Amino acid sequence: MKAAFLQIFGVTALWRRLHKYKLSVVTLHGVMSDESSSSWKPLRWQMEPEVLRRYLSVLAAKYEFVSADEAIAMVTGEKPMRKHCMLLTIDDGYRNALTHALPILKEFGVRPLIFVVTGKLDCPSYYWFDRLDAALQEYAESNDQVYFEDYVIRLDRNSHSQMSAACKKIISESRRRYPDDDTRAQRIETFIQTLCESSSSAVKDQSITDPWFRPMSRADVMEAIGSGATIGSHTVSHVRLAGRSESNQLTELSLSREQLEDLTGADCDYFCFPEGSVDELSSALAKSAGYKAAFVSENGLVDVHSDRFHIRRFHLPREASNSALLAKVSGLTLFLAGVKRRILGTRENRVPT
Repeated sequence: MKAAFLQIFGVTALWRRLHKYKLSVVTLHGVMSDESSSSWKPLRWQMEPEVLRRYLSVLAAKYEFVSADEAIAMVTGEKPMRKHCMLLTIDDGYRNALTHALPILKEFGVRPLIFVVTGKLDCPSYYWFDRLDAALQEYAESNDQVYFEDYVIRLDRNSHSQMSAACKKIISESRRRYPDDDTRAQRIETFIQTLCESSSSAVKDQSITDPWFRPMSRADVMEAIGSGATIGSHTVSHVRLAGRSESNQLTELSLSREQLEDLTGADCDYFCFPEGSVDELSSALAKSAGYKAAFVSENGLVDVHSDRFHIRRFHLPREASNSALLAKVSGLTLFLAGVKRRILGTRENRVPT
């Protein structure tokens, strides 16, 4: 059902009134536009600044943006749930959250919750998925296909959408084949190295100052806090926690929290599970590590009955009409998708990570 139709006939407005005392948490991974200082454009998209500004202008007219502390105080019942509240989160801790997102967020009085990977702070090493991205694009300059395990993946350097699909295929296949992140990392590193050797450039030629995938530094974290952001943990090394040993999970949870508290001089109260990888043990360990709440990658509204160690979120879409945006962040699109699944047997409920 078209979002414009829903809005014209008042369905979205009615849905929002019925759920006015539920919190909507939205998230994104980075904000960036094409820049002359960058040598490439990544396949893993980041939101255009003007798209973010348009989204916020729409959302600010319908929602009250709250801080992480205010949001969780309402979820726990410490404070009464106010009508039409929204929390905005940013995952992965790219520096462009500071340089490109925060100036726009400040225009609308948004105090974001930014999740950082402590092992990437001041570290001259990019996320493996960004290095894969760069290596694959460089490899495609002289090759029209690549082998990943027993898959043949077509490459078309003239089609950004096709290259993006190829990169997503490699990432999803690695996730399926290697539930253990240590094995996965080893296989991906070998694959990236093969691409680099074939193209004689790629990752090693990318600068750590590149605005697309440069992580935040410790100084950046402090500047973000000074600009109104709250900083949360996204582990030490951005690994999937579910299925790992209890001791390993506790290290990722506790050490990252300690590192951020040493840096900021304040409590680190919030955690986000990388790739949405969470199970009952992971949630319990997040609580025992001292966090007040933990966020996942599943869609859904939040209320006083929600598990605060399984806070659901809506991923802001790459490009959407104003009506489609409101339908998504209000949970209406999710509800209608559920009706469709029950009727047609279709499935889809995960947020991209």
